[in-house]
Amino acid sequence: MTPNITLTKDGEHWDQIALRAYGAERHLSWLMRHNLPLTHIYRFERGVEVNTPPMPQESRNLPPFRR
Repeated sequence: MTPNITLTKDGEHWDQIALRAYGAERHLSWLMRHNLPLTHIYRFERGVEVNTPPMPQESRNLPPFRR
């Protein structure tokens, strides 16, 4: 398995996958944008491969609520 793939847990939702993969639910849109064929799924079964590409580097000039 490649490091940019995460296997889902049974009953997991997009926000939970984002939290596990990136440490924050706010990265949900990034995660979904890189998994368009899966966006019809609301609740995952165990073992679905989800692409988890690295997040782009955030600017240090952003205010804390935008980081």
